[in-house]
Amino acid sequence: HAANERNYHIFYQLLAAPDEVKEQIDAATLLNKTTADFPYLGSRDKSIANMTLNRRQSTRRLFSTQESGSSDDNEVDLIENMSDAQAFEQTREGLEMIGIKDETLWMLMRALTVVLQLSKVKFVADDNDDAMIPREQTVEGDGEFAKLASLMGIETDALVHAFTNKT
Repeated sequence: HAANERNYHIFYQLLAAPDEVKEQIDAATLLNKTTADFPYLGSRDKSIANMTLNRRQSTRRLFSTQESGSSDDNEVDLIENMSDAQAFEQTREGLEMIGIKDETLWMLMRALTVVLQLSKVKFVADDNDDAMIPREQTVEGDGEFAKLASLMGIETDALVHAFTNKT
């Protein structure tokens, strides 16, 4: 996407969700993360913390210290006069109204988190020009691909095979 253009809003909402929600989905992937941590979301570095705004806020954006010289170092996009944190709550309420709640809601949020984590995975070509995942990506605990496998509940080796072998 173009510079300063947002990807799907739900990703930003997920990052702005309350910490207890992030812990229930996957704390390791979501807690203390910003859009800058996920390549699919671009390089707009924003702090997601402390983004509680009044729903009646009429300003389109609150600017960071760098842009406005203000003392507030959080830049918050407002869509329809709501912060991403507020929009997350509205989205969750809407999903619950149509029956997506409890475990089904958490599974959906976890699937969205898988997409975010997938943006951190790097693929390279081997000597035969086939796709491979660099070893550092598959190290349990530290590798981004290993984190993806854990998030999905799949053995790392099995997921590497699925991603890199032709069927």
